[in-house]
Amino acid sequence: MTTELSQALCGGSDYLWGAKAIAEYLGLSERQVRYAEERGELPIGRSCGKLFASKRLLDGHLEELASGLQGYKEGGAA
Repeated sequence: MTTELSQALCGGSDYLWGAKAIAEYLGLSERQVRYAEERGELPIGRSCGKLFASKRLLDGHLEELASGLQGYKEGGAA
């Protein structure tokens, strides 16, 4: 078992367990989190039917999205 996986399963502080915790962290509703997970839009996993996510991976994903939007705005799009 990898260190990251064992840390996740043991409740490492970087991990959020459940749609409610992920939603609160992201400022979304639980329904939005589940929809995003189903569509593969966020780096969210599922273990034994329960959603989980790494804060580090979520933050990185959002930063990547934001940097793409910044480039879009600078490109002169209205």
